[in-house]
Amino acid sequence: MDNKTINHENDELNDQVQTGHSSEKTEIDSEELRKRVLAEKERRRNQEQSSRTGNNGKKSPQWKNKKKLRYIKPEKTNRVSLGIVFATMILAVSVVCAMCVIFLVREMIGINKSSSSYIIEIPQGATVSDIIDIMTIDQEKKGREEIIKVPALFKLLTKVKKADGKFIDGTHILRPDMGYLAIINELESEENQQRETVLVTISEGWNLNEAAKELEKNNVCVADKFLYYFNNGLDDYEFEKQIPKLTALDLRYYRMEGYLFPDTYEFYVADDIESLPQEEYEIIIRKFYDNFEEKFGAEQIAKAKEKGMTMNQVITLASIVQKEAADISDMYYVASVFENRLTHSDEFPRLESDTTEQYATDVIAKGDTLNDSMMEAYDTYVSGGLPPGPICNPGLEAIDAVLNPKETNYYYFCANTSTKEVYYAETLEEHEANIVKSDEGQEQSD
Repeated sequence: MDNKTINHENDELNDQVQTGHSSEKTEIDSEELRKRVLAEKERRRNQEQSSRTGNNGKKSPQWKNKKKLRYIKPEKTNRVSLGIVFATMILAVSVVCAMCVIFLVREMIGINKSSSSYIIEIPQGATVSDIIDIMTIDQEKKGREEIIKVPALFKLLTKVKKADGKFIDGTHILRPDMGYLAIINELESEENQQRETVLVTISEGWNLNEAAKELEKNNVCVADKFLYYFNNGLDDYEFEKQIPKLTALDLRYYRMEGYLFPDTYEFYVADDIESLPQEEYEIIIRKFYDNFEEKFGAEQIAKAKEKGMTMNQVITLASIVQKEAADISDMYYVASVFENRLTHSDEFPRLESDTTEQYATDVIAKGDTLNDSMMEAYDTYVSGGLPPGPICNPGLEAIDAVLNPKETNYYYFCANTSTKEVYYAETLEEHEANIVKSDEGQEQSD
């Protein structure tokens, strides 16, 4: 049934209804008419519905392509997984933040940090940034532990304490375990600048015993305690790491003999050397270690490596040259004699240096424990090659002479102790003749 037919019938029904209401003579009353109208509307709806469906109640093709939008409710398992991920992320961030806070607090108060004491020189007019560089970059260049590790935190505390511009130039003694606030207080203190100091000169060729006695004489520290701490070491210097610790069977007398560089040093005068704390000894030792590390630097290390010598071999031979040579110019010839003997050890198995024999009898033999094997090892008239360790503390010239000796064919030398004249020889016969000359010159001078 098409739409025109339906509309036509609707019009007829409307006419009938109007006729039923207007004419009193109609046999159908208004109630009956209303029922018929409702029935007709129901029939038309059914026809309309039938036109939209095909056979067997299936939808017609025009309805097949229409899609229904449907809300898909998330599965419960997905919601749980997302919740776990989100909670994990929050927990991870919280843990990281907590660890950062803990690190900063421990750093600020110096927990689990080194107790090593470092001598810091603050130049006049230094800014906070300059001082931070001294405590970090300069320390790192020297192979030392950084005194502070969070410069931004140190700057912040400096501002909070209003210490910027109040730091005192000069010498300060700082430890990483002091904590940032204590470090700031020390940098503001004039205590070290007000302490009495003394200049102590360690001469070339002195052994450790002589140096220790000089320190005690100047009221710097106790000689025996100094020898103990100096030889025990500090373990944060590269050169020191190349010097093995002493063992029970070791033939070296002093571990650090030869490594106290001859120079003039400034030390604090102790109020009472007997009660001087260990930290003060560390400060003294660092002055010596710093100087040796500076003097025996990259150039000397490279030259020693080029010659196939260890640092200990260089310092040991230099200590012999220091004691044997009459002056600086002779050092290079004396060094050539010993180098030639070491190179031709099959023909010249022993160095035969008087100074090594003297170290055995004057130092080792007078020690706490007499060790015949050690004395023989140091005496180059008895043992071949170099002694186990240096016999004194050589200066820079003696070290340079060992690294750059004269090229000679000398295997012998002797000297007139009065005139300081040195005689060199290539053969034993020449050497014996030189001894006669030396003795004659000695008698004339006497």
